[in-house]
This record gives sequence, structure tokens and C-alpha cells, in this order.
Amino acid sequence: MCKQKKEKFLMLLLAFFLSNIIGCSSAVSEKTKYYSLEGISLVNNSSICGKNCIKLLIQVDVPDYLDSNGIVYYSDSMDKITVATKNLWLEELSIQLKNILENKINNSINDYYAFDSRMNIKHDVLLQIFIQKFNGEKDGNVVVSGTYVFNNQKDTIKQGAFTVTEKQSDNGFDSLVDRLNELWLKECDKLIKELFYNNK
Repeated sequence: MCKQKKEKFLMLLLAFFLSNIIGCSSAVSEKTKYYSLEGISLVNNSSICGKNCIKLLIQVDVPDYLDSNGIVYYSDSMDKITVATKNLWLEELSIQLKNILENKINNSINDYYAFDSRMNIKHDVLLQIFIQKFNGEKDGNVVVSGTYVFNNQKDTIKQGAFTVTEKQSDNGFDSLVDRLNELWLKECDKLIKELFYNNK
């Protein structure tokens, strides 16, 4: 009888430990979280601009590792980039960046219309942006960098490079995405000023 009680006790003890282990592992496992960049809404329907309106096509090229779903950052323990598996972009990064810039241009410049590439419109000018970095760094900074080429049907109007870096305000992906968002909005404003207002 004692042996049976002892075996029963051991079985209960084992069941208790197993349930705790399973419970802990469930608590530790992260849920997948999705992020999107917050841009400016389109408030001026520039698609009805007149016959003299300059039709602008924007192309944003992003490296495959940045344009995948996972948000990119440098790990503290590794001197290489890491692509998150549980913190993902809701939509491809290239599309988000392009949409924000298009809306900013259409809201602020009356004689240009930045249109969606899926529309069957022949463009007058082309703005190509090549993103190189859009990630968190191991030193706690957040960086957005790339190059651009602005041209018409015949030649290059302007080209250049940009790098904007700021300290991440807090740890975690929420803070990282917020800071990346701020940097891209600032860079959009700089590009608009540089390409459109300085050429008038």
C-alpha cells in the first residue's frame, strides 16, 4: 500500500512540474505583432490637376532583407543584422514608404501629381529612391539612409544621398518603429524641399 501511495505521489508531482513547464513556456512565447508606418492622409485630390500638371512616378527600391515582413535591427550580442520573426510589417516596407511620400507631395505641391504605378498614366518625371538602411543599430540609434535620382524623359535633374540618424527613445519594437516613422517623415519633407521648391 505504501508503495502504491508513493508511486501515486510521484505521478502527481511529475504532473505538477510538467504543467508548470508548459505554462511557463506558453507565457514566454511571444505573440506575433504587426506594425505599419503612419503617414499623412491625402487631403488634396491632385488627380484632377490641369493639363499643365507634371505627372510624377515614384519608385522606392528596398533590399530584400528589409522588404521582408520582419523588422530589421542589430542585436546587442551580435555584430550583424537580425530580422525579427514575431514583430512584422503589416505591408511591404517599400509600399509604405512610397505611399507616404506620394501623399506628402500631392498634399503640398499643386503642379505635381504623384500617381500610383498601377494606373495607366505616362509619367513626365521619375523619382527613384534606393533605400540602404531602415533599421535599429546596436548602439541604440535608428538610421534611415539611401540615394535618389530625379529625372525626366531626357536627363537627370538631380541626384543625391541622405542619411538621418537619431537615438531610439526607449527599448522595444514600438519605440523602434515610432522613431523610424519620424525619420522617414522628416526625410520626405527634406526631399520635397530639395527637389521641388529649390528648383522653382
